[in-house]
Amino acid sequence: SLGNISRSINIYNAENIDWEDMTQDDFGHFFIGDFGNNKNERRDLTIYKIENPTDLRIHEAEAEIIKFKFSDQDFQNSNDSIKNFDLEAFVFYKGRLYLFTKNRTKPFDGYTNLYRMEDYASNQKAQSVSRFKTCKAGKFQCWITSAALNPDRSKLALLGSNKIWIFSNWTEDDFFSGELQEIDLGLITQ
Repeated sequence: SLGNISRSINIYNAENIDWEDMTQDDFGHFFIGDFGNNKNERRDLTIYKIENPTDLRIHEAEAEIIKFKFSDQDFQNSNDSIKNFDLEAFVFYKGRLYLFTKNRTKPFDGYTNLYRMEDYASNQKAQSVSRFKTCKAGKFQCWITSAALNPDRSKLALLGSNKIWIFSNWTEDDFFSGELQEIDLGLITQ
């Protein structure tokens, strides 16, 4: 493909506040993450789930709506040192969704937090799984901006502005417990 639009689908019950990433489950359902949260103040974090577009006969879809909060976020505490609730990346893995935070702590501590949640319409609390220190050089070089699993779900890639972190051979669903390979991109971009 040359990057041409092959199909447009109107999701009539969805709102685009800050759509960040998409992932697909084993049946081809699409999940759209409306969870950009630069100021760490959003209380309406949402993931929209739609049917596999190849199964849709018309150009409209109704989404299942997954609303969530972080199990460990305290809105009463506005301390900059704990602002690690922005999101730009998630994946589907073994029946669940896994979220990777884009760290905005001050002073910057370099961690991305991994959260787990269910993949069906509900109000949920995303549960903390583990965390990984991307680097401490500076926020732009260490932010996680996208995530993907390879087709057989044996490797996870996290994209930063100047490198890719690849995890493999993890235990259960803690991707960060696995082996790590870093690929330097040689440039800084998002």
